[in-house]
Amino acid sequence: MNKKTIALTIVFSILFIIASPVILFITGWTLPAQFADSYYGALSVMYENLRSSKDKKIVIIGNSGVAFGIYSDYLETELQKEGLHYEVCNFGLYGSLGTKLMLDLSREHINEGDIVVFMPEVNEQSLSLYFSASETWRALDSNMEMFEGVALENRDELIGNYVSYTAEKFAFYQGKNTLENMGIYARSSFDESGDLTLGVRDYNVMNGGYDPNDIVNFDKELLNDAFFGYVNDYYADVKAKGATMYFTFCPLNEKALAEDCTREKIDDFYNEIRERIEFPLLGNPHDYIMEYEWFYDTNVHLNTMGMIVRTVGMLNDLKMELGCYTATDIELPEKPVIPEVGLVEGNNEYAKYFEYAEDGAGVKIVALKEEGKSLEKLTIPVSYEGKAITTFDASVFAGNTTIKEIVVQENILRLNNGCFDGCTSLKAVYLEQTDPSKINPGFGFLMGTQNCFVYVKQESYGSFVTTYLWGYHQEYIKTY
Repeated sequence: MNKKTIALTIVFSILFIIASPVILFITGWTLPAQFADSYYGALSVMYENLRSSKDKKIVIIGNSGVAFGIYSDYLETELQKEGLHYEVCNFGLYGSLGTKLMLDLSREHINEGDIVVFMPEVNEQSLSLYFSASETWRALDSNMEMFEGVALENRDELIGNYVSYTAEKFAFYQGKNTLENMGIYARSSFDESGDLTLGVRDYNVMNGGYDPNDIVNFDKELLNDAFFGYVNDYYADVKAKGATMYFTFCPLNEKALAEDCTREKIDDFYNEIRERIEFPLLGNPHDYIMEYEWFYDTNVHLNTMGMIVRTVGMLNDLKMELGCYTATDIELPEKPVIPEVGLVEGNNEYAKYFEYAEDGAGVKIVALKEEGKSLEKLTIPVSYEGKAITTFDASVFAGNTTIKEIVVQENILRLNNGCFDGCTSLKAVYLEQTDPSKINPGFGFLMGTQNCFVYVKQESYGSFVTTYLWGYHQEYIKTY
């Protein structure tokens, strides 16, 4: 190679290096939105409603407990009957977006006379300054103007994640990934007001009525100074504009309370919050610890009837604060009836290797027999003695160093935290379920494995990595 060729090669390489970031930026910014039809797409609706509101408004800020818990149109209509004219804006979507992002995006759009109701979930992530760049990009994808609302201290992380976001977006654009079988976790489940009223969630679909992977504990250690300092700064900003602010509690599944969660412990938690925040509390947690029949698929997500019950509770709280003492003449709905678990067709070839116990209307797997512990591949059976198998205890496979592949059929409704703990040879968990909303994974279900991946069908990949519960595990999800 002569000197001229070498020089040209170097020049073109330099130009390519210089141009690549520009090309990448333009590619990501000009591609059509790819996540607009997903659950993330609802944030742009909520944001536009908040930003375009011209009247006094009540803004309810939090996480998915707000999306599943407050019927803003209903609240607005009932307040108007009492002569209280506010536009109600639902502004809670997804815990993985972080509570901080919801505060930041709303801050500039709170005006004089507005009321902010802050309703975070009672868990470590929601009561923190957690921020996820990858989740935020998916939400911004539908309306890039929201970028301006992201706090300066989070923009570096957001920019640093831009390459990954663009690559993911491009894969959807090419059709390699698609959004199908999203169930309730789709933009189409939200109405024009940003209320989650269009998706079907008629009754509690959780095995046993609650999610044991997400036990609720009113532990004062969840309440950290940095978070409440940030919340108080937010309050100072909106107060300076002439707005008022309240703290209220997210609905919580009574069945999911920790064993040591006494009334006194809950009261201590309540009093600790009251000492830390500089604005009033609306109601108390005892009012919103609700019976399991009112919930849907997590310990904070209400079904349609539960949503009405919680909204009426907030209606009564707000009326009292606004000086309206008339009784609320609303007949509350009856608790939804939970149907029996139906059988599904599938492979029962390996049923003889397990031990079983009754579990509500179905059965669960409680142990793997000795002869089964020598197998490298297993398929979870679908039924036992005519009853549906819905889950398996975390101890069934824990510590099994032989198993390499496990097939999970469509009958399994939940993967418990630690259910593969110590399975050091396990490399693949194959899911036959194509609807991610029908199988609930604990955040720690892959804990204790080494390079283990979850394999889903190609047509379901996009739905799994963008849906509420499975998005947390996106880096471990592949296709088969």
